[in-house]
Formats: sequence, structure tokens, C-alpha cells
Amino acid sequence: AAAAEQARAAAAHPPAAPAPTATAASPSPRHRPWALLLAVPGLLLLWLVTVPALWAGRAWWRRRRGGRPGLAGADREVRDRIRAYGVAVTPAMTLRDLSAAVPDVAPDLRRLGEVVDRAVWSGHEAGGDDHDTAWSAVRGVRLGLARRGRRARLRAATTLRGLRPMPTAR
Repeated sequence: AAAAEQARAAAAHPPAAPAPTATAASPSPRHRPWALLLAVPGLLLLWLVTVPALWAGRAWWRRRRGGRPGLAGADREVRDRIRAYGVAVTPAMTLRDLSAAVPDVAPDLRRLGEVVDRAVWSGHEAGGDDHDTAWSAVRGVRLGLARRGRRARLRAATTLRGLRPMPTAR
């Protein structure tokens, strides 16, 4: 009778399985800092490659358009490049105003301003010479801004300041 009683008690309460240990469920904390140490330089490298590629792609897209849209693209490209170098550019500023704000590239800005004004206000269609002159002035502005030094050039190439859309004048 005693053996039957023990068998009934054992069937009613089965022995519990051993609880899993905490070390088997989660990875060792020693591996996590290595992942962070590798992720930070990886993200930095990704940033240093992606942002300049965005700059180059947008400039290519703007330049390939012809006529007035191509000249407007040259105007926007110059404004964005100047903003990337930390110069405050408002939507109400003309290219002549910009030439006063950035005197080291003033001749190229005035040349671009003449071409854009002639194309926008004369009523005549912008020709291929106007397009070439405008984008030549853009190259001159970029070269003039690049003379500010390596640090300024690197900062301008990797900033999002000029890539973000500028607010429109109201």
C-alpha cells in the first residue's frame, strides 16, 4: 500500500526540468563592444562616400538639363555650394547680393548673374552658349571656394547643409 501511495504521489507531481542558465540564453557581453567599434568607422566611411556622391549626382542632374531649367539649376547649384561653406544665403538674395557676401568668387557670380538675368528677363530662349557660360561660372565658384583650405572643403563636401532644400521666399 505504501508503494502504491508513493507511485500516485509521484504521478501527481512530476519532477521539474532544470531552469535554463542565463549564460546560454544571451550572447556574451564581451562581443558587443567589438560590434560597436566596427560599426562607428563603418558608418563614418559610409557617410564620407554617400554624401559627396549625392552632391555629384545632383550637380550632374542639374547640368544635363538645357535651356532655362539648366540655367536655374546652375543658380541653385551655386547657392547650395555657398551654403555648404557656411555662408548665410536667403531666398531673397540675388546673385549680385551673393557676390557681395562672397567676394573671393564675385567675378564668377556676376558672370552667372548676367547669363541668368538675360535668359529669364529678356524673353529669348537660352542657348547652348548661355548654358556653357553659366556652368563655367559654376566651376569657377567651386574652384574659388575650394581655395579656402582642405578643412573647409572637406566639411563642405560632407555636410548636408547645402543638400537640404532652401526655404522659398514669401
